[in-house]
Amino acid sequence: GGVNVSGKMTGFQTAVMATISNDVSGMQVSGVNASDKLTGMQLGIVNTATASNGFQFGVINTSKSSGLQIGLLNYVKDSPLPLLPLINVKF
Repeated sequence: GGVNVSGKMTGFQTAVMATISNDVSGMQVSGVNASDKLTGMQLGIVNTATASNGFQFGVINTSKSSGLQIGLLNYVKDSPLPLLPLINVKF
């Protein structure tokens, strides 16, 4: 679909434009991926998660507290170095 929205998602979620979930255990793939809690992987142009116990791969990646990010701009709000190009890691 164009946009997929779910509460708790386990498995694989994909869409052309956006995937949005509260609690992800698995993988999100689309242009924009958003989740509150991520355990798994996000693959897209823009990836955002409140808490990430996983991997974000995209042009812009954001997380409030943790995660492994690979992309052009990577931001982890609670990190000592919150904004880094290419790679950012905080667990």
